[in-house]
Amino acid sequence: MRALLAGLLDQRFGPLAGVVVSSDCDASQRLFYVMREIHRVEPGTALPPVHLVDVLHLPRPSTLRYNVTRLRQLQAVVEEWTGRRVTAQQLAAAVTAHNAERRGYREMVALRRSHPPRLSGQEALAVLGVKGRLPLGELVTLLTDLAGGEGLPERAGRRVFVTGSSHDSTDVYREIEHRGAVVVGEDHDHGELHVGADVREATLEALAERYRDNGPTPHRASMQERAEHTAAAVRRTGAELLLSYARERDDAPAWDVPHQAAAVGVRTATLTAQPYGAVDPAALEQALTGDQPAEQEARA
Repeated sequence: MRALLAGLLDQRFGPLAGVVVSSDCDASQRLFYVMREIHRVEPGTALPPVHLVDVLHLPRPSTLRYNVTRLRQLQAVVEEWTGRRVTAQQLAAAVTAHNAERRGYREMVALRRSHPPRLSGQEALAVLGVKGRLPLGELVTLLTDLAGGEGLPERAGRRVFVTGSSHDSTDVYREIEHRGAVVVGEDHDHGELHVGADVREATLEALAERYRDNGPTPHRASMQERAEHTAAAVRRTGAELLLSYARERDDAPAWDVPHQAAAVGVRTATLTAQPYGAVDPAALEQALTGDQPAEQEARA
């Protein structure tokens, strides 16, 4: 977020009508508050205007009403910034296109969890990481071409399911698969959870409902709900090992592990205090081979 703010202040993204920030995590909210404060104390700044979309996730009718109000506000802001009205036809076309993208992603990850896998975990994560970075039409074409699996080799190795900290690069997956394993699934929000459910119809109400209910991420679900989701995903992927990877200063995954280990029905291994985007090779070897110290297995 600091890098994004520096880029905005230096105008490295070119002329912008505005910046929309979601309330998906604490870092995003901090970016919004800093930008808002800069506008307050330095009204002549070249920083573009900023708008926060505060979508909540409690499964209540009141939350849905709140989210619809926030989306209506967003629509009004976007129309003001662009000088264009958002039509029902445009909304319907966008919903259709993004639902097609999600279907393409589901077909892609099915290749990873087939028996044997036709796609490695690092390859799948790389394709998942393209979401939101390619023009939508190009991305749907890419996913359509990939869906058949033609020419993809079969993968062999212990089937591993990754939980814990998010991964925004393939580096850790590469280290896991370099040791003969295959990552067949994950429950962090840069993986399959990033795809989520379809929008059922082209209305703001359906959008609000989808983003209220989309996926048991840590800030949207209890530990028990996340453990149930992880257990179902482990069964669906046929994973033989649940690997919990937690970065330095990310203590939250440790709270999930006991509930997950009790629910999944396969061996659970833990990696804690790992460097950002990296993993300790010796600890990873122990986790994959089942040679972790007894007290570490007990903590799991």
